[in-house]
Amino acid sequence: GALPQIRLGVPIEVDLLRRDFTVNTIALALTGPCSGKLFDPLEGLRDLKAGHLKALHSHSFRDDATRLWRGAQYAVGLKLRPDAQTARWIADAPRWIATISGHRIWAELINIAMRQHIAATIRLLDKWGAFVGVHPEWSPGAKAVQALNRRPGPHPLDLLLAVLLGNIPQREMILNRLAAPKVARRIVNDTARLLTTRDS
Repeated sequence: GALPQIRLGVPIEVDLLRRDFTVNTIALALTGPCSGKLFDPLEGLRDLKAGHLKALHSHSFRDDATRLWRGAQYAVGLKLRPDAQTARWIADAPRWIATISGHRIWAELINIAMRQHIAATIRLLDKWGAFVGVHPEWSPGAKAVQALNRRPGPHPLDLLLAVLLGNIPQREMILNRLAAPKVARRIVNDTARLLTTRDS
């Protein structure tokens, strides 16, 4: 679950084989003797055209469970579906989220908040068990997804979390798990109080 150490001078072919999914193993040389050459060692272009989301190997999510978040973004943004093998690996992936630091999960949530089609990404992550992997009681409700459908994004992460956590009693434990900063905690908790006041 830790980030790898980066070494300069590694051939691009080696670097591409460490990526998340085949659609992310495509590179174009911009300078040097290979300028203009397309590198596609795992036939990512073929999978992109076919609409397939393929992880690189069976330990992909064990090595880095944040690939669930990036995979959901690729799937929604590029209209991809996991192939049968990747779907099986995804089903097993949530248990490895425990190895990921809150700061890294927070960074992935920032990436999602900055994009459009947030609701579709959240629905897919929920289906894949990513939120339950963070905390067993965390599952975005239908009202939260409906709100995000009406306002697709991008949004500040503080606002997105307020929508996703405002009605969840365990929100403080989830915020602790995410290592959320004080400002985000205040916005989420203020939202929760407003929702409670409205419902009472």
